[in-house]
Amino acid sequence: MKTKTFTTITIGFAIASVIVAQANASPFIGSGVRNAIMNSTAMAEGSRTMAPLGQIVLCMKTPSACETRNARMTPSKARAYLRYASLSKSARTKRAKPVTTTFRKASYAPVKLTPKTWSQLSSVNKRINNKIKPRSDGNSKGVDVWSVSGNTGDCEDYALQKRRELIRMGWPSHSVLMTVAEHPRYGTHAVLVARTSNGDFVLDNMRKNVVPWNRVNYRWKKRQSQSDPSKWVRLSGRSTRAALNSASSLRKPVARARIQQSRRATARPKNSRRILTTASIKRKLGKRNLRAKQFRKARRYARTQRFAATRTAK
Repeated sequence: MKTKTFTTITIGFAIASVIVAQANASPFIGSGVRNAIMNSTAMAEGSRTMAPLGQIVLCMKTPSACETRNARMTPSKARAYLRYASLSKSARTKRAKPVTTTFRKASYAPVKLTPKTWSQLSSVNKRINNKIKPRSDGNSKGVDVWSVSGNTGDCEDYALQKRRELIRMGWPSHSVLMTVAEHPRYGTHAVLVARTSNGDFVLDNMRKNVVPWNRVNYRWKKRQSQSDPSKWVRLSGRSTRAALNSASSLRKPVARARIQQSRRATARPKNSRRILTTASIKRKLGKRNLRAKQFRKARRYARTQRFAATRTAK
């Protein structure tokens, strides 16, 4: 009897420890997932910018692919963007931007991150990454073709299909946004960013798992606006490289101080044009320094001779 009671108590303690361990790993099981969720933040949007040309062409051909809950990129608006993009930089400043229709205000709160929504992000990311085979789809004019369907394509095709799948699952269009970044090796790269209550997460075709945006070594350039996905805005948040450097510098403050000191020493001052001299000026300065040196030497010799003459006179 005592043995059975002891066994029951032991099993109860084991079950309780498992429940506590799972609770500590909340909101979801797995230390990697927990760390990703705890370290994620939200991107900071900046000023308005032009949409990628591939996205404008996609909205002209298939407007349903760009349809949002509160706004829509119509073919007329896409043509206006194309005309504006074809102008030179000076002509853009003189010409007013295309007139956009004001839409009714709506709430653009991010999706609450739960085990269900997290599993949706993970499953869609893995399924689309395995479904599409990588292939460049640029045309002869150098314009990247954006497509929502197909079994082959490049980075933006992965992101567009992931966005479509998540919207079908019930995600609002203002919480799944196309984003353009600069890859350190491959250049311009498109990914899908999911806005959640625990921060923004990246669904990338180059990564198996969903990761926070501030843990990816990309230089973020622009993305769809969370208030109106038919518009694009610059990303004013701190880049990942800067965040990683600052994190490592906190661990090594001495090394960071030495790097900053060396940068200050090698940095060119603001009045560097005054410091730069030509060869003729250098020659004149050298001759002047030589004459001054000879004058000091002669004056020193005269003083010694005068001192010797006064001693002999005494």
